[in-house]
Amino acid sequence: MIMADTKTILTIETIPQSIRDWLASNVATYIVIELNNRLGFKDLKRQVIPSLIFWLVTREITPEDFITQLSQELKISTSSAKNIAAEIVEKLLRPIERSLRTEMDVDISKILTAELLIEEIPT
Repeated sequence: MIMADTKTILTIETIPQSIRDWLASNVATYIVIELNNRLGFKDLKRQVIPSLIFWLVTREITPEDFITQLSQELKISTSSAKNIAAEIVEKLLRPIERSLRTEMDVDISKILTAELLIEEIPT
């Protein structure tokens, strides 16, 4: 796992209650379960999405590293990880986007745009 600046890593206690409430809600839990089931994730792979969201919110990883970490943790292609990340952003992070940006300094728009910039670099 690529770590963000260690000075900015937060604990669960420092995350605003509204963000914690959403991430622990029945709706968010159902979304993760449905996503895991649809993608056929079993055993330890079922923990990857919730873990990455937690690492993102606590700034253990940056939004720019989200797709790379998803790809590495699930051992899937970057293209597949980008598709899954887009769904995570829309269904799980978009409802708390403003709080993440204003209260946590986490800009979820960088999750998808950072990866696009990397792919555009000629090889």
